[in-house]
Amino acid sequence: MIRFAFKMAVWGFLGLMALPSLVPADQMEAGVEQASVTGVETSINAARFAGAVADDVGSVCTRQPDLCASGRALADAALARAHQGLVIATGLIEKAQSGEPAASDDDA
Repeated sequence: MIRFAFKMAVWGFLGLMALPSLVPADQMEAGVEQASVTGVETSINAARFAGAVADDVGSVCTRQPDLCASGRALADAALARAHQGLVIATGLIEKAQSGEPAASDDDA
């Protein structure tokens, strides 16, 4: 269940990032506003390894501040794009619920 939720979150985020590229600019402006002993040992080793990786990832910013800055900029850009897609999707859903006909290419 958690795996499904994680997949849905990732694909939903990617879909929201792609949505602004798929909507024409004029429409966007109009519509937007129990374990065995070996299993336990393996789990303990995995937990230790995960802790070491987390410590290493946590210290990356002190070792390479430029990497963190570019990663932060990339994350900000991706979040802004996903937010724009969410606004577009919300506008399209509200438009569909209000009963307004969808704009087609023939109307242009």
